[in-house]
Amino acid sequence: MKISVKFKKIKEFLVKIDFFRKFVSLFLAFCIWYYVNDKATGVVKFRIPLEISNLSADNIITQFDDKFITLVFEGDKEEISLLNKKLVIATVDLKKPFLNENFKYPVSITRTEIPENIEVYTEEKAVYIKVEKRGSREIKVNPVIEGSLENGYLMGNITVNPEKIKIGGPESMLIGIEKVETVPIQIDKKTSNINEKVKLKTFENNFIYFYKDNDAVDINIPIYEAKNVTRIDVPVKFKNWPKNISAVSENVSVQTYLRIKSVQSNNEGTDNISVIVDFNLIDKKLINSLAENESISVLYPVTISGIDDNNYSVLSTVPVNIKLTIKKEESK
Repeated sequence: MKISVKFKKIKEFLVKIDFFRKFVSLFLAFCIWYYVNDKATGVVKFRIPLEISNLSADNIITQFDDKFITLVFEGDKEEISLLNKKLVIATVDLKKPFLNENFKYPVSITRTEIPENIEVYTEEKAVYIKVEKRGSREIKVNPVIEGSLENGYLMGNITVNPEKIKIGGPESMLIGIEKVETVPIQIDKKTSNINEKVKLKTFENNFIYFYKDNDAVDINIPIYEAKNVTRIDVPVKFKNWPKNISAVSENVSVQTYLRIKSVQSNNEGTDNISVIVDFNLIDKKLINSLAENESISVLYPVTISGIDDNNYSVLSTVPVNIKLTIKKEESK
């Protein structure tokens, strides 16, 4: 009986030891599995800038929303924790872009000094970018005047140098831009000539830009004492215009301020003064580009002719340019 009891106790002890061994083995196996699995699924993410390659100077990007993308390192946690995002460059190749279309371009990555067992990829496989043709054009500069001269003084014709400036940007966005204004030029209480370097107003459209050193102009504003000054309305006349080309001026006359040089009756000898619109001074390329019955509007600079220099000098004209509507008539 005693032997049976002892045997039973020994058996129970061995069973306990076996269970403990199994538990320890299972626990160790779980730890090893967890450690290995944990090392294999380590993930680190970064936001990195997307670089553009092979974009021609003749093209310009007008839409590019995703300038940063998500870079992913996946692998051994200890190894990826030591990696630097600068070891990867993400690029979009625009060597052969689809112009004027918001197209989806693939993202490629270049990795350096990263172990082969580390997986590297971006969450965004492609991004939308719009590329357009770059263009340029010359536009007129309009000076902006603010304030009033001192009483008894007149402002002469403003000269701008250069009269036109070159701007650049996407071809589609340059259409319709004909002029640019200067920042305001203050003439309040002025009694002498104004000569200033004046900045041009920037465009609301950020894609439109001035070429280098082309964002300012020289402005000259002559100011005269209103003494011995007369004002006359000078008629607009046309000269040398062929029969198949017609022109109509928005102004039938131009207000002209003259300084009287000699003592005489007011406005005497002004009957021969006129504004001549000479066809020979019109851009022939513009005329040749017109189809029959097609018309176009242009600005023509006012030039006073027929003035008697011994008696008068021209101070200013209003306007300084007249608007012409030129039409090529239908051939008969």
